Amino acid sequence: MISHLTATLQGLSTIHAYNKTKDYVDKFIHLFVNHYQSMQAYWFSLQWITVRLEVINISTNFIVAILTAVASSYPAAFGFLASTAFAGLTLTFSFQITGLLQIFVRFLIELQAMYTSVERVRDYITNCPAEASGTSTLVSPPPSWPEYGRIKFQNVSMQYRDGLPQVLTDVNFEIQPKEKIGIVGRTGSGKSSLGVVLFRLVEVMSGRIE
Repeated sequence: MISHLTATLQGLSTIHAYNKTKDYVDKFIHLFVNHYQSMQAYWFSLQWITVRLEVINISTNFIVAILTAVASSYPAAFGFLASTAFAGLTLTFSFQITGLLQIFVRFLIELQAMYTSVERVRDYITNCPAEASGTSTLVSPPPSWPEYGRIKFQNVSMQYRDGLPQVLTDVNFEIQPKEKIGIVGRTGSGKSSLGVVLFRLVEVMSGRIE
């Protein structure tokens, strides 16, 4: 939602020029509703656990008070547990423990909610595919390499990830040393993808680059 708002403010003149104001407003409303629904569920869960903790606290204090009263009624059976000082100490600790329990559980829930970002980063790190390893045909180049800046694409095809359409299909060209090449094309024609695949930011599906 914040990213969409930032992009909208930066491209405001372009949006007005192409009369896309309603589209961007509708998308922002959609993102805002999704964000608010998530936050609403989060705060509802906090309120729910707060009510449950209050019930547990009241029940605990009630049980402690009943046991204290019973112990005070039978001093011979309970001994020092029936003393007034011990009863006051018990009730005091009971009230303090219930308050600490509420704070502890609330912080624990917030920690679990915030830890979602850490889980996502860990998932990206552990499940991210590694780069393709070099084949046995590769040899170390001489120290003077590259003597000539020649680049050759041979039937290069590439897609950014599985399930997406190919952005480069059987690309063939050769750039000679000291030759300056300009890549021209409309948006989405694959200009940036040539640089991406050249620097191995994305591995090629087929073909080779020399």
